[in-house]
Amino acid sequence: MLEFFKDLEYNNIIDLIKIGSDAMNTMQVTFDMPETIAKYVDFADKDYQFRVQELIMYSLIQEDKLSFGKAAELLGIGKIRLITDLGNVGLPYFDQSFDEVMEDANAARVFAEA
Repeated sequence: MLEFFKDLEYNNIIDLIKIGSDAMNTMQVTFDMPETIAKYVDFADKDYQFRVQELIMYSLIQEDKLSFGKAAELLGIGKIRLITDLGNVGLPYFDQSFDEVMEDANAARVFAEA
């Protein structure tokens, strides 16, 4: 068992500890969904429910209602895990294009040289 933990980073170990905790109060939410979609969804699957919560948090992050850190805290996981989970389904942590990043880097360099 200890061999399993040997290769984990600190944040991942913290995530493993937090998985079983009740990090937030919950409420039942209902919404309409086409039957053709609903037949593919396993609503009883706890992992699936968690992934849906992560996706909702991502929407709130994109709307500037939550930070990644706060969303992770509410989910009871580490920020790195949230970023990784969302990245695994194609949702980026950085929403800038390469050109925008390079423009920001150049502006920072000019500012640092001034």
